[in-house]
Amino acid sequence: MTRWRSLMLGAATFLVAHLIERAEWSSLFAGDTATPWFMNSFRAGAFTALLLSLSAGFTATRDVGETLVRGLNVGLGATAVMVVVLVVIGPGTLFPIAIAIGMAIVVTASVSGALAGAIVRGARHARPPHAPPS
Repeated sequence: MTRWRSLMLGAATFLVAHLIERAEWSSLFAGDTATPWFMNSFRAGAFTALLLSLSAGFTATRDVGETLVRGLNVGLGATAVMVVVLVVIGPGTLFPIAIAIGMAIVVTASVSGALAGAIVRGARHARPPHAPPS
């Protein structure tokens, strides 16, 4: 099922990550050695994955099935924007491989972030064990 809010959140998160990477590429990520793209630098990839994990974590519920759907939607929204950004900056000859690897990165980060959010949310709402009366 499509969760439009999660899909748009993933798209917006990837776009924000890319814009930050583009603005700060020379100072924070890879200098002037490569085109600003999240897979051209380990730091940029980790930054994008972290942002996607955090944003997907906010979509989590205590229902694991719903959390997985929302995490996948965040990842698919990020993938859609990733493809658009790749086309805009110039896809190169190996763009299908870049899309496949990029999709694996963003979907894995999104789903793991959503599951981590579900664990945190479940722990936050857990009740303390009932103590027998003394």
